[in-house]
Amino acid sequence: MNQHELQVTALKPNRRHDLDALRGFAMLLGIVLHANMSFLPGIKPLWGVEDILASSSHTLLSHVIHGWRMQLFFFISGFFTMMLWRKRGSKALIIHRAKRIFLPLVLAMITVTPCWWMAQDYVRSSNSKRGVDTKLSDLEKVDRRTTGKEKYLVATPIQDESEVDPWQAIFADDVVSLDTYLGRGGNKNLIDPASGSSLLHAACFYGKSDVAALLIDARADQKHKNRDGLTPEDLLTSDWATTQFIANLTGVKVEQEQVEAGRDVISELLADSRESERTASDGLSAIRKEVEIDIFLSTLADDSTLVKEYLESGGDPNRLDPKGSTPLHVACFFGKANAARELILAEADLYAKNNEGQIPQELLFVDWGTTQFIAGMLKVKLDADDLNQGRMKIASIISEKTGDPIDLPDLSQKSETAGKLIGLLFFFPFFNHLWFLWFLSWFVIFSVFIFEVANSVGLFKASPKWIHSRWRFLILIPMTAVPQYYMARMPETFGPDTSIGFIPLPTVFIYYAMFFLCGAIYFSSDEQVRPSRAGVTTLLLLSALTFILGHNFISPKSETDRVIFSLLQSAYAWLMAFGMMGLFSYCFSKEKGWLRYLSDSSYWLYLAHLPVVLLLQDSVQDWFVQSFLKLSLVTLAATGTLLMSYYAFVRSTWIGALLNGRRFPRTIPRIEAAE
Repeated sequence: MNQHELQVTALKPNRRHDLDALRGFAMLLGIVLHANMSFLPGIKPLWGVEDILASSSHTLLSHVIHGWRMQLFFFISGFFTMMLWRKRGSKALIIHRAKRIFLPLVLAMITVTPCWWMAQDYVRSSNSKRGVDTKLSDLEKVDRRTTGKEKYLVATPIQDESEVDPWQAIFADDVVSLDTYLGRGGNKNLIDPASGSSLLHAACFYGKSDVAALLIDARADQKHKNRDGLTPEDLLTSDWATTQFIANLTGVKVEQEQVEAGRDVISELLADSRESERTASDGLSAIRKEVEIDIFLSTLADDSTLVKEYLESGGDPNRLDPKGSTPLHVACFFGKANAARELILAEADLYAKNNEGQIPQELLFVDWGTTQFIAGMLKVKLDADDLNQGRMKIASIISEKTGDPIDLPDLSQKSETAGKLIGLLFFFPFFNHLWFLWFLSWFVIFSVFIFEVANSVGLFKASPKWIHSRWRFLILIPMTAVPQYYMARMPETFGPDTSIGFIPLPTVFIYYAMFFLCGAIYFSSDEQVRPSRAGVTTLLLLSALTFILGHNFISPKSETDRVIFSLLQSAYAWLMAFGMMGLFSYCFSKEKGWLRYLSDSSYWLYLAHLPVVLLLQDSVQDWFVQSFLKLSLVTLAATGTLLMSYYAFVRSTWIGALLNGRRFPRTIPRIEAAE
């Protein structure tokens, strides 16, 4: 028996039921993460569905989960990879992982992924048809998918802490209740988190003149804009069909004559309350249009007439979108020369920086492949030659304005074939949520080489006990903070980036490889060591504190802030990883039949869940039900549906044998022998 076989015999471990359960938990938590996607504000262009009650609280939940889940998963994967290598050797490891990882990836790519694409096409199509046919401008008719939610939506909001519900007082035109609310110190500018509308928005929309008069007397903000960029006065011109449709959804009783009469009264009240600062030349008629001009859509359409009309009516040429871009940023990126000319004539800021720190003219240099990819995500039709000519014209206009020449490269499609191909390989969503299997396939290949080299030079003779020391974090946190520093660059993002292209993004690949290799080292030391109960509690409490501190740096203002942000994100991932492993080692160290069943099913559930989740999100997105209740409903419905499919079509079939190593009986086992 050779030295390696002796090592295999001596180190042959028992099944780690706690880590099996934790790996399954991490998989199932991915369903929660994706079920939460439709509740993130502004997610519709990327995801296809945005719930009407989307809010920042769901963004926080996403950060809580995303900040440690996949890191822990790769750590455990490294642990089990080392375990399998010790038991069976390199050849058997590669064959095993090819069956369990690479083959399921290939099969899912030709089954689940097309289903996901079809589901996205369906929800985008249904969203474009959803709602009432209001009088849209010709620009909005180009593609209603880009308009987001219907205009003037006033949702049933989260109630105020006071026993008086100010929103119900608005809907009922109840002056007494609203006066009581304001008298108790209630917020006269209370905002609905779903739509961004204020109390005065609701009063104007429903024509509730008595409560509107009270709010105007209380000096409620008349200039506040909701998420559609509309002030309360703008809602006075809402058409009756839209008003009736929204009223039916919110349960507010309305009559057309009363609403119109109330709006007329409110209009007079607003006019009387303002000082004579607005004249006819200020573009009053433009402000009172039934549909406000969307400067960003107008820019994308390169409609100089609408852009000019927007600017002449007092529109802000430097208005920001959620990514910190101005209309001129958009014009430069997409080569919209006519719109750019009007914006520059209106003294648009040539040096305004977006959230990535770029001024508009820097976007003229973005390669064709990247531009085409982003245009495809936003459903913007783009031609390489038109883009090239448009950017050349914009460069000339800016040069005339600043006196500095701008020399652009030839951005024609022919000259950018290589760049286009590289961009597609890096950024085209080739794998979607299956990217982790692609990463694991590479990690197994690299790890076999590393294990063999390390074993040949005798590195495994020295047990790396440091991985269990409390000082391990002094090594682990700075190590993973380095690639983390180059990630989370988009605004309001937390944790690592995702690489769903055919070629992994280097920083993401290196980042997760570190967790994978540390998991292998963890097995090499002493896999039976676990922290005390007090130690587990301390780790989880510290992780919560680290997350809170990290969120204070979520929009770094300096390089120092970004370094601190990276260290805190890395610390949160490691503290949660070791904390959760310790927790599961105490709770699930012994085999439990029902837990083993869920662990076995989790692989299938995660592979197949995305189309199911998306369709469920689409079906509930317009419900006026508390958002976390809807999230729970989507999660439970998706999980239940997929568990039934696992029981009927997977567990005792060849699919189950492929995913889990053998066919299991369909019943939930009481006790099953370790493999």
